[in-house]
Amino acid sequence: MPKRDQREVAHTALTNHRIGARDGERFPDEAFQMRPELPGLIYLNGPTNPEAKPLANEVLLQTYAELAGQRPEYLQRYLLLRKQQQRR
Repeated sequence: MPKRDQREVAHTALTNHRIGARDGERFPDEAFQMRPELPGLIYLNGPTNPEAKPLANEVLLQTYAELAGQRPEYLQRYLLLRKQQQRR
């Protein structure tokens, strides 16, 4: 996780990963339900309301770009999202 110089904001608000409240805490069962709009991803703290706004395309693009650099199976999704972003 990138280190940031912040003193007024809680650590959990600045992280790009999940922090459990207790040691050994399990992920919620909802986290493992695959979402069609997020192929290959687990949305740990996603909204349970079906009418909630979807993740911003910029967030998805950044996510798949980071994953594609480590695992080639994410490259196709990244390229598709990038192409969609360029059309806007």
